[in-house]
Amino acid sequence: MYKLLLIIGCWALAQPGWGQSCTFSNTIGRTQPVRDANCIELGDNFSSTSEIDITITTNRGLAGWWRKASWGFEGQDTTQLERVFIGIHTSVLPNGIVLSWQGHNDNQFSTPGASHPGTDIYRWEPNLNHLSSTIFHVRWTNAFCTGHSFLADGKLLMTGGHDETIAEVKDDRNTPQNEYVPEYIKGLNHANTYDYRINPTAIRPGTVEDPVSWNREHEMTRNRWYPTNTTLYNGDVLTTAGETEPTQILKNEERFPELWHNGNWTELRGVLRSIPYTADFRPFPTYPWTFAAPNGKVFYAGPDPYIGYIDPAGSSPPLPGSGSTTPRAGAWTAADAQTRNYGLRGQGTAAMFWPGRILLAGGSDGQTVTNTAEVIDLTSGANGTITNSSFLQPVITPAAPMRNARHHVNSTILPDGSVLITGGSRVTGSSDRAQAVLDAEIWTPTPGPNGPTGPGTWTTVAPMKEARMYHSTAVLLPDGRVLSAGGEEVINYVPRFVPNQDNHCTAEIYSPPYLFDAAGNLRARPTITGAPAHVGYGQPFTVVARAGSGTVARVTLVRLSSVTHSFNMNQRFLELNKSGLTTAQGATSVALTAPADGTVCPPGHYWLFVLNSQGVPSEGQVVQIGPSACAGTPDLATAYAVDDDCNATATASVSGPNLGTDYKWTVDGVYDSSFDGQYSVSVALNRCRPQATLGVRVTPSCGGDPVENFVSVSRTFLPSKCPACGNL
Repeated sequence: MYKLLLIIGCWALAQPGWGQSCTFSNTIGRTQPVRDANCIELGDNFSSTSEIDITITTNRGLAGWWRKASWGFEGQDTTQLERVFIGIHTSVLPNGIVLSWQGHNDNQFSTPGASHPGTDIYRWEPNLNHLSSTIFHVRWTNAFCTGHSFLADGKLLMTGGHDETIAEVKDDRNTPQNEYVPEYIKGLNHANTYDYRINPTAIRPGTVEDPVSWNREHEMTRNRWYPTNTTLYNGDVLTTAGETEPTQILKNEERFPELWHNGNWTELRGVLRSIPYTADFRPFPTYPWTFAAPNGKVFYAGPDPYIGYIDPAGSSPPLPGSGSTTPRAGAWTAADAQTRNYGLRGQGTAAMFWPGRILLAGGSDGQTVTNTAEVIDLTSGANGTITNSSFLQPVITPAAPMRNARHHVNSTILPDGSVLITGGSRVTGSSDRAQAVLDAEIWTPTPGPNGPTGPGTWTTVAPMKEARMYHSTAVLLPDGRVLSAGGEEVINYVPRFVPNQDNHCTAEIYSPPYLFDAAGNLRARPTITGAPAHVGYGQPFTVVARAGSGTVARVTLVRLSSVTHSFNMNQRFLELNKSGLTTAQGATSVALTAPADGTVCPPGHYWLFVLNSQGVPSEGQVVQIGPSACAGTPDLATAYAVDDDCNATATASVSGPNLGTDYKWTVDGVYDSSFDGQYSVSVALNRCRPQATLGVRVTPSCGGDPVENFVSVSRTFLPSKCPACGNL
């Protein structure tokens, strides 16, 4: 119980944990709600001069828990270094390291004679909870407001950028805040890739020069600022929109998408976005919400309501009057303009929570910020199955509304298929902390006979520690938590730049409710003891896991995060069908089949999660999914030799076509080099070690990607016949 005197203003209350609900009573017996009963802050413009009694009950099992992340360098004063940069662009690499940058204040590095500066790139280590002391310089590109998604091999492709040679008009409305209104922004035609597998080489203390992990690729045809990258079913990447040159912006001309294929770019001049029932064409907005669709095309979902399909492999006839007879690359097919339930969703968010199903939430139409949400279904409609028909008319239905209206908001898909909504502002054109939405919300889709869908339900969970609005990001970490970083405070998109106040050069981590029991204690989590690192489309494979509590219930995939400006360009969710479960000595072998092709699972890296019957996810293990290797998953046969009542030997033998002899084995997840090259291995089992997980990885003789498999071996030993473990 706390007692305090409230005076006009907004006061922070030190909390012992994140709460489920609160009751507030003042001295004259009335119930006084404070900040929607969320126990963390007293007031959004809340005013009172009454003494009130506050009863606080906290329960992480219902609301989850936010804690501050260390956004500084190891062993250094974080009070200084946490003002280094704003996490405007954030991606999670296949090795679990977080890559983040801002770019718009990075003017100290530039190519001689070039107008655009380079960018400092920071790496955050989740397991160590600090920034790496190594800063990666992209010397030739200012990476502010770039697009980025992952290639099939795990490289991060970054497109466009910020050309600093922009005309600036001073704004005297709020002097002396040194604000500006840009007359125009000219983008860059740069393309860069980051290879997480390359160990950087330090050039001078605290820095790494290019081109070590970063590599400059072929340039695009168009300059782009605020583009979106979409990795396609075949591993190509479509880059759409982005402001180009000022003359084109003023003329409102179409900014044609470009297709990345094997390192080269093709401009898709056939993709003119027509508006249904009119003769109008409209450019794609900046950072468009584009998704690889189950029909092999790219679906444009917003933020404006003129939705439809881009066909990168299609073609369009020459424009009338052009005099050309050559078809134009690419095609656009508009969807019915009347199907969207809400119009413009500027600075809202969108996420593909199931193959072919997209949640849209929040945003602003320029006048009002909305709490509405809707679901776009790109599956075939009647029976919900996915087809590869040339065009699937989207079915759009209202979803349940959020509790809070918000824009500049982020959506993060969680391991159980729900969607976490974080941050945002209540007022259009503003990212002022007085209008910040601190409460996070989780959308849980409605179960259906053909997979989850709308309307779903919203649950308000623990509020964030800081306002995170414009230029904030949120990404799923490998352990099932969520990292939220960055944020700037602006009014009408004019930065205020009040030192140490309006730039949120910090981060925080959310632990969702599925990690806690009803009493708020950490739950026992499933553990994955065996899973392949590579799986080909349609291939059967096995995952070995311990449930922690209950039983193994689900196996899910979440594609790695790569997010900026309220849109995660890379994330998507799938659930794998189980074809068999075998449990022995507490370990469960789950027989699974990889997704059939890239239309539902674009090639690349995914976090694989095992969830138990209580809904608790394991920590994710990265798996690369793509075209089938030339060798299938190796078969593992097991045999046992019983030495006596208390000892046995288990043997696993590998077989399969094109495997060759390059065998590498793990025992309970630990690599054992003494088994290299052996087609069979044996382990001793006894009362103290009644089971083990054996895994083999083979580099095929046919030259394809490595293939793997795992098997659990176990025996039962009677305690009455065997000595205690310490006496063996």
